[in-house]
Amino acid sequence: MNNYLKVTLKDLKTGEIKDYPDTDISAFSWTDNNWSCDCNRVIAFKGFVDFDTPCTENRYIVIDATGDFDGLTKEEFIAECNSSYGVVKEKVA
Repeated sequence: MNNYLKVTLKDLKTGEIKDYPDTDISAFSWTDNNWSCDCNRVIAFKGFVDFDTPCTENRYIVIDATGDFDGLTKEEFIAECNSSYGVVKEKVA
């Protein structure tokens, strides 16, 4: 299985948009595992794990993605990535 997955994130506080630097993270990790919360998604914006960033789900949402969605459509993948964030559905790029 090819885990290639390019994910684009939006910082809801600043409006900044960045691509996550690592493309070898599975769809499951983005939707239900380590990359489903802010403490790991912050890496796209700071370049490192910021231990001051709380492990919450309210700041960094997925707005675009390409690659292996592990059986999901792109729209389903993005919705699943953001399902815990309680935000209005972002327009898929």
